[in-house]
Amino acid sequence: MIRVNPCKVVLKTKADDLVNGNLPDDETSNQEDHHKRLQTKTPEEEGLDKDQRAHTKAKTRVSDGSECSSDSEEEPSAEEGVQDPAPVQRPEETVPVQHVAPETEQQSWGKVTPSGRNKTLTLKTNDLIRFRQNESEDWTNGLVDSRAGKATGTKKNCFNLQLDGNEGAEPVDLNEQEVEKLLFVEEEQHVYNVGSSLLKHDPAVKAAKACEINKFKEFGVYEEVKDVGQSSVSSRWIITTAGNKVKARLVARGFEETYPRSDAPTISKTSLRLFFTIATSKNWSLESLDITAAFLQADEMNREVFLKPPADVRKSRLIWKLKKPVYGLGDSARRWYITLYQYLQDKGCIVSKLDKCVFRFVENGKLQGIVATHVDDLLYCGTEKFKRQIIGDVRRNFKISRMHSGVFTYLGWNVNQKTDRICIDQRSYGESVKPIDLSSKRKRESDSRLSDEEKTEYQRQLGKLLWLSGQTRPDLNFDTLELSTYANQACVKHVKVLNKVVKKIPGGPQHICFRGMDLDKDRIQIIFFSDASVGNLFSESGSQTDSGRGYLVFISNGKTANIADWSSRKVKRKVHSAFGAETLACSDGMGAAIYVRQILSEILYGDAKLRVIPVIGFIDSKQLHDQITSTKQCEEKRLRIDVSEIQECVESGEVEEINWIPTGQMLADCLTKKNVNCEQLTQVLQNGEFVKDCQRL
Repeated sequence: MIRVNPCKVVLKTKADDLVNGNLPDDETSNQEDHHKRLQTKTPEEEGLDKDQRAHTKAKTRVSDGSECSSDSEEEPSAEEGVQDPAPVQRPEETVPVQHVAPETEQQSWGKVTPSGRNKTLTLKTNDLIRFRQNESEDWTNGLVDSRAGKATGTKKNCFNLQLDGNEGAEPVDLNEQEVEKLLFVEEEQHVYNVGSSLLKHDPAVKAAKACEINKFKEFGVYEEVKDVGQSSVSSRWIITTAGNKVKARLVARGFEETYPRSDAPTISKTSLRLFFTIATSKNWSLESLDITAAFLQADEMNREVFLKPPADVRKSRLIWKLKKPVYGLGDSARRWYITLYQYLQDKGCIVSKLDKCVFRFVENGKLQGIVATHVDDLLYCGTEKFKRQIIGDVRRNFKISRMHSGVFTYLGWNVNQKTDRICIDQRSYGESVKPIDLSSKRKRESDSRLSDEEKTEYQRQLGKLLWLSGQTRPDLNFDTLELSTYANQACVKHVKVLNKVVKKIPGGPQHICFRGMDLDKDRIQIIFFSDASVGNLFSESGSQTDSGRGYLVFISNGKTANIADWSSRKVKRKVHSAFGAETLACSDGMGAAIYVRQILSEILYGDAKLRVIPVIGFIDSKQLHDQITSTKQCEEKRLRIDVSEIQECVESGEVEEINWIPTGQMLADCLTKKNVNCEQLTQVLQNGEFVKDCQRL
């Protein structure tokens, strides 16, 4: 049994015709008669009060645009409680802002105003309404997002509305307000945008939806089968825009099913930086391509999934049995990765044991090309034969949307390949990070906790800084680490600190340079710098007892220095001395350098276990250096384990040597301390060369 409003009950003999839009000619002959029928009272309505009649007229539309009083896919009314089917964050739908048009012949407003507080407004999600307190006030437009209170009590007519021109939904009490709901009465429709939500009636949106459905058919994504009550997953449209282009994507609500295995790798930042070094060293052109609708081009699924298509493309008593993965399913990304993985292997490419998104092509014992995959984005470089034989086949067997070389953007990095170097930057992204505005009065309240709105903005800007510092700006790494320790208990003074960090963005390295070098195993080295500080970070308890550590890893041939990896984080456990922090920092930096050496050896020489590329470390802790090079045991017994690990790596040849340098030459110093001059590191990153003070390799 299904509980429905009486106004939605129709005769069974007419139900199928109404749902499918197959109305008798006398019911659809012209829109004027149809509009008149909407305004005509039925005998049952005569017995209802004015507001109940208005609600009865506010009927929903079926897919062909006609009005009906029953719909098999009607969303639950606000009287039953409007909410999403599961507590998941929905992707934001954005379209060019178009405010609600004034009344025309194509639309009308039906009154749904309650006569008093004992009446309950009947509104549904995505209902477009306007409201005002009295006739002397202007109308305010809003889109119903959900009910803000229970269906009973003083808040029963309080709804979360997306108001015209504002982002996000906010609660609005509609008690004693005059409320009207938009009714469409003609097939001619327009887009009405309130806030960031889209009313799906724009011709461009319809065309984008049709394009998406054509892709589903082109790639054989589904077959229609009879709906006999199979367990199924529902779907929804996601509408986005890029400039004037509207894009529609049909997405399954994958959270409605039990997730299958869903792990799918993506290329690491370290591997990408190695790509730049290899490409410029071998004079290979670095190029990228984007595979369109990649998930839909994957191999057929090995499990049974039924998808309930959205109402505007659904057919009566039919459901989709998926043959290919679609966006939204838990295992779609994994299915696509396996498809591409098997295809490249069949073409002779060898997948890396250390990074499953790196493929190399070898012929006659020589490296001919490499491919990096990040979902549907491929980055590659190699000989002309490699491009014809491997990349050419990819282009012939998969539908490609874009290809780039020379100057392009890849995963948010601006890539610029020149004759003897490759430069990457995120300058345009850095310009988008803005300081948080505070009033003069608010600035004086330094120890005042942030409001919910201020905290949200603090976390948003901090997220941008964290992304920037982890991708192309290591000089900002410690600042963002420190700011992240305040994220949950931020005060006004922390906003001031964040604003100072934002102001540093234009003054740092303008790009990271990767220079070419002789990649012969006898001529290159892996260099790492590690540093630490003790008790300079706040812990979760609010006490300043945590320590920071940082490291930098370079590929070098003596003078040339191409950055491969960096990190600035808290020391993994509590330490009581600078010696303890330096020891753990050295251990982490050494591990990162060994990883870089091994994956580079695998790509260049075909063996991830080779130790032919020497690893050299630099620290500025004299105590740690003496401990590594002597047989004297440190007093703290727990640290003996970490020191012995470093000693073992040096003695076995895993690491060639670890040298002591003065703090003035320590490039990682700015990754562990506040207000440290980053000029030396900036010069190394921008020029791809060690400065004179560091050329003692």
